[in-house]
Amino acid sequence: MHTILFLTLCLPVTNPLPDGTLVVLRHSNPLVTRVTQSPWTHIGVLFTDGEKQWVYEASPGGVRRMTFSDFVIDSYSRRLCYNKTPSMYTMAPRTLFTPDEVATMHQFANGQLGRRYSLKGIIRDRPVEGTNCAQFVAATLQQSGRFRFAHTFTQTPASVLKGLSPRYEKPARVAAPPAIARQSWSDATERTAADTRRWLKWSTWEALRLWRD
Repeated sequence: MHTILFLTLCLPVTNPLPDGTLVVLRHSNPLVTRVTQSPWTHIGVLFTDGEKQWVYEASPGGVRRMTFSDFVIDSYSRRLCYNKTPSMYTMAPRTLFTPDEVATMHQFANGQLGRRYSLKGIIRDRPVEGTNCAQFVAATLQQSGRFRFAHTFTQTPASVLKGLSPRYEKPARVAAPPAIARQSWSDATERTAADTRRWLKWSTWEALRLWRD
């Protein structure tokens, strides 16, 4: 608890990001890199709620949201801990979304919270009960009326970025908090173990239900 608080206090102060900003990771999952042949392995979308900015994402365990500062810490202390170079980026829309567009997208994203994470849409090439990170972001952005994906359930982080690139700025690197490099071995091990348990629980459930929906 104290470690997380310390890491949060070490985050640099940045200007607020516009709603609809993409938050992307490189090389956070070797399997995704191998399957998609792309370094872009995870994607989320950012919205402001109250005085905080939240990253909405689909990950094993379901669709969830966490504050942007917590997402930076989570990514660099766990998902990107084996990379030697900063691998988290943001991509802001070239033209800001209107308040109505933001409200529609944000409402949709909130309605997806808790939805089961699944890769079966890609495997089975049709809509399924669950959703993956790219499918979730593509479906959320579609609510604005600016974008249209032929099949959201077949999307990968790389394909979403390719489709959105004309209307989004180039990726801007987000640096890791300095304290991340100084995290203790026990903290790193605890985070890795928790992540492994969550992944195994999800993958077992996914395998058992592969052909059920």
